[in-house]
Amino acid sequence: MKFSIELSTRAFVADNKKCFEDIVSDYTNMDSRNDVVYTMLNYEVILDKMREFITSYLNYRDSGNDKYSEENIIGATIRFYDKMFTSDEYRHDVTMSDIKNICKKFLEQTKKLQDVMQEQLNQDEIGSTLKQLLNLTDKQYSKVAKVFKDDMDICKWIKTSKSKVFNHDIPARLKAAFNNKETPVIHRKD
Repeated sequence: MKFSIELSTRAFVADNKKCFEDIVSDYTNMDSRNDVVYTMLNYEVILDKMREFITSYLNYRDSGNDKYSEENIIGATIRFYDKMFTSDEYRHDVTMSDIKNICKKFLEQTKKLQDVMQEQLNQDEIGSTLKQLLNLTDKQYSKVAKVFKDDMDICKWIKTSKSKVFNHDIPARLKAAFNNKETPVIHRKD
């Protein structure tokens, strides 16, 4: 019996198509201060590391090695995923001119992660550890995707803040998150 989950990767991309289109659009009267430096999650690295984590587990499992218990593997996965939101290792400096490329790379890495996960879901039997790993990865993707969506909304707000025509406002909670460096969303670099 096949294990089945509805991958968040598909739903997120489908639900946010308009957001992706808006980010790659060139707004007239856009704020042209592309030299302002911000710090944001490095989505390309995060999604690539998530994909690598799954493939590393698959290589470990296929090698026949049983050095680590299921609890150790799942615990390590949770610690690894939690670190992505708190470690500076998973942030990088950007300017608004980088956002189009960041969006493109996010979609590319989402597809790669989705392909690895879907390949496992297509197997007849995958084992309980892999089931948990795929569930954790799907949940982690949902968290990362939420922050990404918030970042893209904040970027549209920043990019259109000087425009009378294309002004994109954001909720007060996002403005507060943007100004609170303890949150995972994009922030102006000090």
